[in-house]
Amino acid sequence: MRKVVIPLFLLCIVLSSASFAQGRWESATNVGQERTGDVMLTSCIYQTLGGYRFSIVVRGICPFSVRVNPETGQVRM
Repeated sequence: MRKVVIPLFLLCIVLSSASFAQGRWESATNVGQERTGDVMLTSCIYQTLGGYRFSIVVRGICPFSVRVNPETGQVRM
């Protein structure tokens, strides 16, 4: 019985930590942009209400707002 319970317990811990790793998503607005060496690419600078500031490189025009996970650095457009 223990041989089944311990791996099952460990699996539950791994799965629960994976869901916590996704964290929270916040809205960020465009606060500026900079040129890159490529005419087609733009470096877009964003900031959340909490003060988290980051930049992404996009092809074309910078979106007005994006969603960001400050814990992982992932960005959704």
